[in-house]
Amino acid sequence: MFKDVFIFLYFHIFIIKLCKTLKNMFDSKEKFNIKEKNSPEKISDDFSVLPMQGEAKNPFLSYLNYFQNPGSIAAIAFILILALGIFSYFIFIKKDIGADSVEAPSGQNGDINNSAGILPDILSNGGNGAADKINIPKDLKAEDLLFGHFYKEPTEDCGCSESLSLGLPINVKTDVANYYDVSRKINLDSAVQQLSQEGFAALDNPFSGKNNKNSASDQQADDFYGMYNLLGEKEIPLLITGDFLIYYYQNVLKQVYKDIERDVFYNDLWRINKSFYEIANSRYRESRDSAGIVNDPVLEGQRMEAAYFAVAMELLKPDPSQISAEADDNKFSAIEAEEFEFNSPAYLKDDIEREIRLIMEAKKKDKSSIFLYTRDYQEFKIPQNYEDSAKLRNFYLAAKWMNSVFPLHYADSECQDCLLDKDDWAINMIAACLITKDFFDNQDLKNQWAKIYKVISFFSGLRSGLTYLHYQDVLVDSFGGDYDLTGIFALDNPAGEENLAKLREKIAKYEFSEIEGGINRVESSNMPSVGMRMLQQSYWPDDYIFSRLINPSTGLYLSDVKNFESGVNLTNCKTERPAERCGGFGLDVINLIYPIGDDNDYFRENTNYQNYAGQSAYLKNQLKYFNVGSWHSNSFWATLSIAKSFLEPGSNSRHPYESDNWQNKNIDSSLAAWVNLRLPADELISGWQKEGGNLGLVKADSDYNYVEPDIKLAGELAANARMLLDALLALEVIKEPDPTCNKLNVLINKLEEIKSIIAKELSGEQLGNAELEVINNFAKQFVVAKSGAKNIELPSAGSKKAVVDSIEGVKLLALVYNYGNKKVFAVGPIFNYQER
Repeated sequence: MFKDVFIFLYFHIFIIKLCKTLKNMFDSKEKFNIKEKNSPEKISDDFSVLPMQGEAKNPFLSYLNYFQNPGSIAAIAFILILALGIFSYFIFIKKDIGADSVEAPSGQNGDINNSAGILPDILSNGGNGAADKINIPKDLKAEDLLFGHFYKEPTEDCGCSESLSLGLPINVKTDVANYYDVSRKINLDSAVQQLSQEGFAALDNPFSGKNNKNSASDQQADDFYGMYNLLGEKEIPLLITGDFLIYYYQNVLKQVYKDIERDVFYNDLWRINKSFYEIANSRYRESRDSAGIVNDPVLEGQRMEAAYFAVAMELLKPDPSQISAEADDNKFSAIEAEEFEFNSPAYLKDDIEREIRLIMEAKKKDKSSIFLYTRDYQEFKIPQNYEDSAKLRNFYLAAKWMNSVFPLHYADSECQDCLLDKDDWAINMIAACLITKDFFDNQDLKNQWAKIYKVISFFSGLRSGLTYLHYQDVLVDSFGGDYDLTGIFALDNPAGEENLAKLREKIAKYEFSEIEGGINRVESSNMPSVGMRMLQQSYWPDDYIFSRLINPSTGLYLSDVKNFESGVNLTNCKTERPAERCGGFGLDVINLIYPIGDDNDYFRENTNYQNYAGQSAYLKNQLKYFNVGSWHSNSFWATLSIAKSFLEPGSNSRHPYESDNWQNKNIDSSLAAWVNLRLPADELISGWQKEGGNLGLVKADSDYNYVEPDIKLAGELAANARMLLDALLALEVIKEPDPTCNKLNVLINKLEEIKSIIAKELSGEQLGNAELEVINNFAKQFVVAKSGAKNIELPSAGSKKAVVDSIEGVKLLALVYNYGNKKVFAVGPIFNYQER
């Protein structure tokens, strides 16, 4: 501030001195007595007698002549005043624009509308070029920022060539130059007809460990990278498939999110909970010391708030077994153990120890000593992909604790299953209001939390529901902006009970989009789970999609139940009524973005119910209102948006493989991408590191390496990766040049490189050594050290067994393409999508 004032005064002094100098110049013209050969004795006041071009030898004379004119002087004065005004604006005004109060996450409609304060210079000053590339208002506040703001639709700039035509059908045995060479290494007998007719075929994996248990381990391959390495060893031309691009993209994003949780959000969560705990603990101690031991709901609410944050701290802090004296990325260092040290106060010790024990056991339903209601502690079971890292494990438990609900309703005739009686409910309600007030009294903490909330919502999905933002709005609306919770709910306030009822009634009026996880409040069975959560529960919209497409919404089965014996129908079940739809299947989701035709027997059989078409149409109608922001609000919708782009009719018309079978392959790719979204990442190590070889480029194993020519898919993946990088930089979750940022930059560069190769293929050009080596190195850059889970169970109703969707293992895609004046094969792995 002092620096700004100094600059401002200095600028004013400069202007004053300049004006005095000009005045002296004009008052004492003889002082200058500037004469030139052939120049006038008296400097004219008239523009008409200024020297013509080439006459004035002294440049200063020209400027002095200009200053003699009153109009010029007025113009100069105006410019100086304007400059002074602009300078003052940027020093004292501009810097404060946008410094409004930052709102917190609302969760409404899946959009965390309020986030991390004012956008940093990355947008306002073009830090990474984001603002120059995309249409983002320069004064956009971070609470209004959407990931979709950073999405830029990719261009497909390639000169497509008619030479891509294969002249199908062909005789693959005589027309494909390397047919017999490849067929000696992979059995192609079952695929000869399709290869001849359509130029491609999907093959079962001949190198699967499950199918070849007696073969040597180095001759087995059940994942993308393992398959590429094995194909290279066998000197089979490598095909970079669209499925591999999807797998690579999704795996990097999963790694990035884990890095952010461990390296950024753990520390942020510690600071936030520690600060709120200190506020709550200090408030409670002061109130207790002042009031003594009394049966006061406000005092109990203060105690509950302190206990709530203290439990979070206990879950975050390192356990002795998690501390290592030696360098270990999966454990806390001794220095970190000191930094993240916490001891619960004596007045909370017993309650917290009991709560922590139940959380760590994660086995049963029991009454919470903190919230005073019974809850299922099995929800604290830690997923395998969070177990290895101490920070991730503790972060997961603390985040799950922050999913806890402060119930909005109490048990009465309208909600017999509600969790609390009225007295205990009042304590919970007051605690929720105290948390709300503390957030809005601490802007920096609110900013930090909003940033976390927005990013978690994108990567893992969060249900739309009540947050402290809604409670704050109602509190301000009911009691004014300077409300005093102690007075509003005081034991001696005759209106205290009425105030609680008023808040409950107003808060209950909030509604949330069901497709984004809003709870249906018409159902009394949902009332116990309604209330404020500091962090909403994880949620993907397909949960809602499936709920709309099973009984009773879909009605009865329309064909003969004897059809069930074939095993094609996976969605049926027999209840007291005739056959109903008790489970969903993968095509329920894909059908919303791409119409599956009645010629698909599997789809027709599993959707042959009275009201299925109507329910599906209802869901599709909701998607009609989606814009770019909606389609990129989280990973779920972004994944479907990517799938939608390459499933749309004509999206692959630039290559010769357009057919029903090709489209079915793309549908399977979409289903696999949707399944993989829900699964943990594969842990990878460098392929060159494992071999102990060169980290640089390695010569390609074959001159026939190729990339599946789907430029739309490669472009969409790159555009989404760029969107994510720019958004995370704008929110200051990552910074250049940290390792997480580098991972995203490498991902983008690789995808853009592959896209350029596809453009060259589509233009009919033959790939050179550089492109062949890029393909070779891209396919073999990693080895899977530890594979994540590969199956998900879909929601089901009644006693029906769940439908399982799997991407375990891989298949192969053999593709024919033109290489100069001949045709050749390239082969690469694709997802092994199965549903059972």
